[in-house]
This record gives sequence, C-alpha cells and structure tokens, in this order.
Amino acid sequence: MNLVNELQSSAVSDDVLVVLRNAIRLSSKLGRDDITEWLDFELNGYKRDSDLPEYRMIGAMIGFKTTGTVSPGFGFSMGEIALLPMIPVRTIRFPIIEPISTIAPLICELSINTEQCVYSSAEDGSIAREAIKPLIAKMDGRTLEKIRLLVILNHCEIKAIPERIKDKILKWALALESAGVNGTGISFSAKEKVRSEKVIFKIRDSVVGQLSATGRNQQD
Repeated sequence: MNLVNELQSSAVSDDVLVVLRNAIRLSSKLGRDDITEWLDFELNGYKRDSDLPEYRMIGAMIGFKTTGTVSPGFGFSMGEIALLPMIPVRTIRFPIIEPISTIAPLICELSINTEQCVYSSAEDGSIAREAIKPLIAKMDGRTLEKIRLLVILNHCEIKAIPERIKDKILKWALALESAGVNGTGISFSAKEKVRSEKVIFKIRDSVVGQLSATGRNQQD
C-alpha cells in the first residue's frame, strides 16, 4: 500500500490524532508546507488572532452557575447551570483554538452527559462579554460576585470537530490519488511533487491555498 492509500485508510478507521500525524508525514514528504502548517495548528492549537476554520467556530449560549445565595428576583438556584434568564436566548459563535488533544477528553465527557458542554468562564471572551452587558447593568456587585458566567457550547458541533478534520484529510488524499500522486515506498518522484502542488487543499468551505504564518487564510 502506498503512502496516499495509507492515509486514506487511516482517515476512515483511525483516531484523529493518528490521522493528523500520518497527514503530517505525507505533506512533509510532498513539501506541502501550507498543509503542514494547518496540521500543526490542529495538533498544537491555533493562535488567538487566527482566522479559524468554520468547524472551530462553535455555536454557544451564555449561561451561569451560582456560587452562593443570590438576591431574590433573579430566578437563580444555587449550584445549577442554566441559561441566563435576562438575556434574549441567542446563539453566538465561539472560537475553539485549543489543540485537538484538549478537545478529545471533552468529547469523551459528552458521551456520558450530552445535555450541556460547559467550556469556560464567559469573562474570557470578548464575544461573551458583549452578550452579558444587559445582565450586568441590572445586577448589583454582591449578586455578580456569586454568579460564574459560562459559555455553554453546542455539544453536537464539538463532537463533529474530529470528523470534520478527518473528512478534509480524506478528500485531500483522494484528490492526490486522482492527480496521479501515489508515492513509491516512502518517497515521491519529482513529477508527483509537482502534481501535488496543483491539488488545492480546502481548509475552509471556500477554496484556500494555504495558511500564512499568522494563521490567516490566503486565497488561491
């Protein structure tokens, strides 16, 4: 089995970390630094100013958890996790920049409890801070001290991240085979490397040639 076929098989049957490492091996031998960079981001995490792939912008809502007795009138029960009652329920898109190895345990946890996926304190993200402004304006300081604001992620979209990554790698490997790029042993001929450059890898839904050093998408 040649290297391209091996990656195709891996993308179908292996864990996402194994698939990413196999893809790095293949992209490195082909000299595809653009794809290697995206693979590195998936393995080690994106930069905060990166233009993330759409599958890493997860639907989320702002919620809370109380850490003490809250003043009457706010409808909060101590210790529970729930959506904020004073903000119109709407979904925001929250960036997930962590390495896939960090996301994987979160997915395992979701296999046990699929109702809620609490990601982080809402104060950590500017998108979340904007969403909670109406609440802050109505609450006194003592009440706010007893409420931890949270980002509650769409668990289905979180679970889909590894599969979206594997799908993109599989499509790339199939496109390489169609272009006559297969490899002999563990190497590729000069002609195959030239052919591979014409196979555009889709990092986002739009056609993208590569990621720049800052993680910005560059159009082909």
